[in-house]
Order: sequence, then structure tokens, then C-alpha cells
Amino acid sequence: MRNPGRLEVAAALVATGSLRGRRWRGEGDCDGYFGVTWNGAACVGVTGCRCVGADCGRLRARGDGGSAGLCGRTRWERIEGMNARDDGRPARLKLIETARLGVESASAIAPLGDGLALVVDDDQGIFLADSEGRATLLRGKEDARGLGDLEGLCLGDEGATVYAVSEKKGEVFSLPLRRGGGKVMLGDPTLLGRLARPGDAKNKGWEGAAWLPPSATPGGVACLVAVHEAKPMALGLFTLPDLRELSLIELDGPFEEWMRDASDVAVCPVTGNLFLLSDRSQRIVEARLVDGATRLEPVGAFDLDLAPDEKPEGIAFESGSRLVVVTDDQGRLLRFSVSR
Repeated sequence: MRNPGRLEVAAALVATGSLRGRRWRGEGDCDGYFGVTWNGAACVGVTGCRCVGADCGRLRARGDGGSAGLCGRTRWERIEGMNARDDGRPARLKLIETARLGVESASAIAPLGDGLALVVDDDQGIFLADSEGRATLLRGKEDARGLGDLEGLCLGDEGATVYAVSEKKGEVFSLPLRRGGGKVMLGDPTLLGRLARPGDAKNKGWEGAAWLPPSATPGGVACLVAVHEAKPMALGLFTLPDLRELSLIELDGPFEEWMRDASDVAVCPVTGNLFLLSDRSQRIVEARLVDGATRLEPVGAFDLDLAPDEKPEGIAFESGSRLVVVTDDQGRLLRFSVSR
């Protein structure tokens, strides 16, 4: 993964303390490098882990602006798949597969596993796509007008809920996801509310969405992460289901240099880092939330090898080691391996 402005980024990380800390290791799967201290008996400021000692139960130790925790036990386990392994280096991406989606105007994707994914067509609605290039419309503008203007889509609540975001009005819908008997079904959409627009440009709105689990947020509440395309280019965190604005971060400075716009965002299930997608720059930028999720720090960037007129508009993690990108107009899926 290429890292533009490598020296400047490294200097910024060191200055904020993100690269300070010692390796720590619990007896479970939580091991890594997260700017925390492991002293042999206690783990301080760990995000994404909980102690399972008999005297501690489900006590969580949180860092990154949350309340610091201290526990003398040494048995730790992952919370909701977040194991907080982050050594400050960008992830390495390698293209391993391309495929046709069956949805030409693909603007967002939510992988379901077993070769299936929910894919948004920004004029028609939410499709179920399979690995053979077949696509079936599940929910569209006949169900709710805003579903005909979607640009953001993600799974939340441990895969039980689909969240969808419309571009122009910033409407956020929740749809229950049901699976059984070899079928995938989306329940009726519920309008949760609207995201306030940070700018007044008529053709620039909310473009992408991702779900941030409670273990990765300062307040311990699940959040919707959304990106605003431009004027201004921004990233917002909104609590679910009430959509209270937790943080609104303007993507300026190095982000403006690397991204001509913001098309979508994904949350890495391993590190909790955000992967921002720019269709005009044809680039993925990796960043981390810091200072209680009030600021975004760049980690690295990766240029997509696409035709000049191809627009990458959707990004999501299939797993901790697989990332997918979908393109508008061409209706292609690009699958990348992710290593750290």
C-alpha cells in the first residue's frame, strides 16, 4: 500500500503519540501494538477487548479518548471481532479477483458471505447479487421514495439490520435482514431521520455509510459513519438509532491532496481503521479516528488501477483479510487481499 507524504505522516503520528507504546499480549486473541502499555499484569487503554477474569467479568478497558481502564487479569478476548492490532503501518492491498455484478450503476455494497452481497443501484434501489452475476431487486423506490436515491449501504447490529443513506436528502433507512431456507429477505424500510448537510451545494450530498460497533466508539454506542462527497468533503459519526451527531470532521489538509471527493467508507474489522474511497481520484485512503473520534489521522493510501472513466463508488470489508470495491457504469466488483 503506497503511503504518500510518508515522512509527514510518520511525523504526525509520532507527535500525537500514536506510535508510542509497547507490545502487549493477552492470553486470548487480543495481541498487537496500539499505543498502549502491557506491564505483565495490566493492560491500559485497550480498545476492542474485554477482560474475562473471574473478578472482572465484562469490564472493558478503552482508549483513544474513551475512559481509560485498568485490570490486573491477563485473560482478554475480542469484542465483536475488533482485536485492536494496529502498528501504525498501512495495510497492504493486492487485487486477487474481478467479477461482473449484474448491477451496472453500483454505488454501494454490503457483503453477506456465501458469494452473496447487497448492492445499491442509485436509481433503482437495493439488489441481491450473487457470484454468477445475477441480481434481484429486493427493495426500491416503490417501497420508499428515498430508496431510489441511495448512495450508502452497510450491515449493522451483527448483521441483523441494513442501513441505507440517500444522497440528496440524507435520509437514513433501517431494514431488517432475514435469512433462511436459502433465501435473503429485506423487511419494510423505516425512516430513522435525516443527516444534516454540512454544505449548501445542490449536487453534493452524503455518499457512503459504514457501521461502527459500540466497542469502537467513545460513548460505547453504535454509530453510523457517513461521508459527505464535497463542498465540504467531510466524515460524520451519528449515533444509532437516533442519528445524534457525535462528530463531524472536515476532510482537509492531506485528505484534500489525496482525495478529490469522498464516495464511500468502510471500517476495518481488525484495526478499526477507516478506509475512505474517492471515485474521482480512484484511490483508497486509510485513516484512524483519534482524540475521542473528533479527528482523523492519515495512515496510507492505495491507487486503484482502473480505466480513466471508471468510477469506484462502493467499498466494504468481506472479512479482516478481504476488501471489495464496486464501480459505477461498469458494474464491476474488485476483490483485494488485505495483509498487515
